[in-house]
Parts: sequence; structure tokens; C-alpha cells
Amino acid sequence: VGASCSAAQEASKNLCQVLESELQCCREDYERPPMLANAPEGFQVTERSGDAQVVLTREYNEEKITIAFECVQEGEEFVDDGFEDEDEDEEAEELDPELAEELKDDMEYVGMEYVDFNVHVVKGDRILTAECVADIGGYTIQQVLLEDPNPKEDVIAYEGPEFATLDEELQEGFVQYLEERGVDSALGAWIVVMASDKEDREYATWLEKVKAFVADDA
Repeated sequence: VGASCSAAQEASKNLCQVLESELQCCREDYERPPMLANAPEGFQVTERSGDAQVVLTREYNEEKITIAFECVQEGEEFVDDGFEDEDEDEEAEELDPELAEELKDDMEYVGMEYVDFNVHVVKGDRILTAECVADIGGYTIQQVLLEDPNPKEDVIAYEGPEFATLDEELQEGFVQYLEERGVDSALGAWIVVMASDKEDREYATWLEKVKAFVADDA
């Protein structure tokens, strides 16, 4: 029993050392992206340590606009070499000049390639939801849903067609509708940078908590 206990303590000690090494690397490599110095214009940002979700809210006339996304993405991919080609450079230059410069600075670190997010436009008990995907060049709409405030259990609600199948003029109308409410290319880029930064910070916190747990046995 004594030998088994000793082996377990040694394994815990080794794991603690590896966790501490990884944590130190995270701390040394971390740098707050300049783009995140300010919240997107008109929005209030809400996030909590330990919570993967980030929520942005604002009022627009008599509407409440809520944008939600998570720092953990299923099958997430990362980019780590900034703007490599002319197409990506052009994407940056289409944005506000100051934002484009920040974007190039921010892209010097490893970041997510895309982030799913939802935009909820609330009018009373009615909610229009746009399911979107952000990338470093902006964002795209995947689907637009009008949620039923009183859904029936025996009814499979029609959620509308895929956004890409809509008439181009209708697609452009939805894009302009969201842009008027603060959802634009700059916001899409901000979401990607914020999600990447949030993931880095949550990972470091996770390492700290796991290390503290394992250290009890070391």
C-alpha cells in the first residue's frame, strides 16, 4: 500500500510540474489585444471568469439588441500567421483604417478562425434571431429566425430557409438591417479577437484550478 501511495504522489507531483510549466508559458505569451481596449460602439459587454459565454447588449429605439457567443467552438481552427496574402489584406483595408491597423496587430498572435454568434432583436415578447459566423474579415449570416413567444408542443415550427438561398436583394436588406443596429464587419472582427482572448484567459484559469486540485495529492 505504501509503494502504491508513493507512486500516486509522484504522479501527482509530476503532473503539477507540467501544469505549472504550461501555466507559465500562458502567462508569458499572453498579451491583451489592442482592439479590446474598448467595447464595440454602443454595446455593453458582459463576461464572467469561468463562463465561456460573452454577451453584448444595447438599446436601439424601442428594441433590445443582444449578441451572444462562446469562446469554445466545436471543431475550432486557428490562424497564427496574420495576413498572409492579398485577399486577406484587402479584407482588412475594407474596414475602418484604424480598425484595420489594429486588426493586423492583433493577427500577430494565434487566434480563432471563426466564431458562431447569435443576434437577438427583441420587440416586446417577439424575437428576431440571426444566426451568424464571424471571421477576422467580418461576418456572414447563416439563418434568420422569428421565434414564437408561445410555441406549441405539437408543432414543428418553420424556421425559414438557409440565408444563402434567399434572393440577393433580400440578403442585402437583412445585412443593412443588422448594420443599422451595430452589427457590421468591425463587430465580426472584434468577436473573433475577443473569443480568442477569452479562450486564452479561461485556459489559464483552468490550469490554475486543476493544478490546485492535483496539488492536494502531491
